[in-house]
Amino acid sequence: LFFPLVSPLASLVMVEIAQTCTMGQLTCYAICDGSQVSQEDTERYRSESEHTLVMQVQGAWGDGTHPTTYLVVQWLQESGREILQNATVLDYGSGSGVLALHCLQLGAAAAIGVDNKPASVKAAANNACANGIQGAAFFLPSERALRSDIEYFTTNGEKQREEMGLEQVVPEPVCDMALVNIEGGKLAYVAPFVAPFCKEGAVVILSGLRSFQVDLVTKAYAECGIVVEESLTTDKGWYLLKARKLAEAAGVEE
Repeated sequence: LFFPLVSPLASLVMVEIAQTCTMGQLTCYAICDGSQVSQEDTERYRSESEHTLVMQVQGAWGDGTHPTTYLVVQWLQESGREILQNATVLDYGSGSGVLALHCLQLGAAAAIGVDNKPASVKAAANNACANGIQGAAFFLPSERALRSDIEYFTTNGEKQREEMGLEQVVPEPVCDMALVNIEGGKLAYVAPFVAPFCKEGAVVILSGLRSFQVDLVTKAYAECGIVVEESLTTDKGWYLLKARKLAEAAGVEE
């Protein structure tokens, strides 16, 4: 797959950083006032970390400060780097695009971001451009996924999609890795929509859940042919599950 660099930003006004978060080799600067980020901003806020991201997060969850985001980044840096080399990655619930973009920094060839919030999809595309990262493409969920998404319709998602000219993703089994970092209940709900993107043997990282949600999420993904292999946890009680897509996958989106 080839994903071109998204179109240049319309606004090149310098912005002020609201907060900074360092996650291992990644320093993430968050812009929270709705301003678009420019390439000048990314040069202005270069850090001593191996990787830097300057992110617009207004309307786009993912400023790097949440423990579950840190947990995924930690896994990517410590255990996922080899898998990422020249890989295609799915970031389902991509928010600001922080995980998708960091995967590209770590060696992935392409990243597909999917989010049900139009503002997040647009912000993530802008963030990719401003940070000079090629290979990322951001979409709304598939038609089937959106049909049952009450949140999307009750927040005028369809109107925003038309106004912003955003595209919906078409699931294809092209991904070597999938990252799903969203709240536990939704994590289980999106399992049938994540599975169709994954190749046989793909690594699937599930984050955003508490201990009482582990069984629910494990069962939901097992029904879609994605089997949990191990779990990690933080001292604050957040869990990350590492899973793998099997050949005899069920629950594939039609």
